[in-house]
Amino acid sequence: MMLNRKIYIPVLAVLAMVFSFSEGFAMSDAAYTTPDSWSKHYTPNGVKASSGTINLGDTATLTMGLTTRYQLKTTAYNSDSDLYQYLRGRLGDMALGDGKVDINFNMRVGGDFVRPLGQYDFDMFYDSLDVERGPSDAAYRLYTATVVFDNVVKNAKFTLGRYYLDYTDTLKLDGALINYGNDKYKGYVFYGLPVSFYTSLNTQAAGGGIDLNFDSGTRLRIDGKYLIEDSNTDTDTYIIKARLDQKIKLGAVGSMNLHALGTVMNEVFFAEAGLLGTIYPSQTTFTAKVKGQFNSNTQYVNPVVSDYDLVLGHQEPYVMFNAKIYQGIMQYVAVGASVEGKFNQIQSYGQRDYIRVGGNVDFFGFIPNNYLSFTVDWFDVDEYGRQVDNSQLYFGGRMTQVITQQLELWLGASLLNYRTWFQQIDFLPEEAPIYYQNKKLDDFVYVAYVGATYSPYEWLNIQADYMFESSELIMSEDNDNYQAHYVELWLNFLF
Repeated sequence: MMLNRKIYIPVLAVLAMVFSFSEGFAMSDAAYTTPDSWSKHYTPNGVKASSGTINLGDTATLTMGLTTRYQLKTTAYNSDSDLYQYLRGRLGDMALGDGKVDINFNMRVGGDFVRPLGQYDFDMFYDSLDVERGPSDAAYRLYTATVVFDNVVKNAKFTLGRYYLDYTDTLKLDGALINYGNDKYKGYVFYGLPVSFYTSLNTQAAGGGIDLNFDSGTRLRIDGKYLIEDSNTDTDTYIIKARLDQKIKLGAVGSMNLHALGTVMNEVFFAEAGLLGTIYPSQTTFTAKVKGQFNSNTQYVNPVVSDYDLVLGHQEPYVMFNAKIYQGIMQYVAVGASVEGKFNQIQSYGQRDYIRVGGNVDFFGFIPNNYLSFTVDWFDVDEYGRQVDNSQLYFGGRMTQVITQQLELWLGASLLNYRTWFQQIDFLPEEAPIYYQNKKLDDFVYVAYVGATYSPYEWLNIQADYMFESSELIMSEDNDNYQAHYVELWLNFLF
């Protein structure tokens, strides 16, 4: 049964609009980015970065942001309506000795206008707010709250509070972080309690690392952390990573970045190698990567680990690869192609071999200040047990139109075709004689969306998003509930 399986879909058909002002594009990892970086498509980012500052004298500044977000999800006979309030700020660049002090915070509260859990099938699709809060909780979240002493002690940076540890992987911690060094070499140590908004974790985390940069374009990072589970020592997990990056300049011809990464997590060893290259005269960008797990893990993996969760940590060895090429054509057009595959030492329902192929055609500035992309993606997963085959196809497009520096519009649609075939299931004789004779599930999911962001003043931003979704699979289970509408409104005050 796939009713509760979320399907995330990139995009189908788009309409183009004609406006003025011309603007270029930027390349990033074999893809171009628009002014909104495509980020508002399917993932609204209405909490804008603060753009204004209040001068407090000397070098000190105050930056504030206040955001209200309204979210509505509705079907033919049910709806869920949420309201969020965000507050963030930075009191920065306060002089202390030869260095400076920054104070940062980012928080939110949330509440429901409508909370109809458990009434209909629709209610099985809980949103994060419903999962997090109780009947009367304010769903309080403190994302970050730090005091940073930068160069108060020469070449040292001290961070205290709730912070993101973001090196070779990422953790959110309540604790302390000490960095020491300069642009050529850095070392760090940390200690803290991992943060989760959904579970009570009795875990401590400690570790450190080094970051070395050489004039040859070589960068070496070594990172280690130990996660201690207070209630059960069997869940302790250690992770050691070493990553080597090498920049290669080819003059006017192009450039290339190579990397190699090795990871030890308890008993398991992972490795990865890849490259990102650009050829300037032909406007060609290409990437390639191969990675794998080379032995099995029998120990429990602490679920706080960011890169690998419990399921991945216990999977059998595998090797996977992907490659992508992106080719500019003339001034306004680019095409891309990609291939990806995974090969498992032992196949299972959750760890099957697959192959995936994709392509895209992009137009940037062909219509002034317009960004348009058409995509196609297909992948096929090998059969396993009752799952004979599993193939999926989607195609679509997305568009962003910058009208002025204050106003952007985006819209798009998508079509995904998801097909699964089941072999006949023979139950034991004593069980009820239920048979599925090579049952085929053929699901079409349609999505259409539109949105806009408007900043009439530097201190004010307004954003609106609407999305419509229709699923034939849900229709087969609930004929009154297979279409859903999603609306989000954002109001941002920036100081």
